[in-house]
Amino acid sequence: HIVVERADAPNLPSVLADLEQLEQVLLNLINNAVEAMPAGGVLRIASSQSLHGGREMVEVAVSDSGDGISKDIGRRVFEPFFTTKEEGTGLGLCIAAAVMAQHKGLLELTSTSHTGTKWTVWIPVAETAAK
Repeated sequence: HIVVERADAPNLPSVLADLEQLEQVLLNLINNAVEAMPAGGVLRIASSQSLHGGREMVEVAVSDSGDGISKDIGRRVFEPFFTTKEEGTGLGLCIAAAVMAQHKGLLELTSTSHTGTKWTVWIPVAETAAK
């Protein structure tokens, strides 16, 4: 009972990234979003090109219409072994953030409220594409 909405900018530039690792980051965010909406909801995935920290980036936003994340929990989501799930390891977001750092990118909890959560993955544009 989850509606998936996609909004992808046309002609996005190439990024230099390990495909399998990037897939794992995005799958982690998507799985967390699905788990945040047990009664159903809307999962939005949008991609665009933008500047972040003075660098050309491809931005992928993953947002859900779940209950959101409290500020107290939001401060801790990247801590190893921190989890709010009964069967979670607390490593998914920590590893995802580390993967993005290895790619010279960023995983960011962009916003959260009682009507959902938004994560943004920033992936640097490949050097040749940025020129």
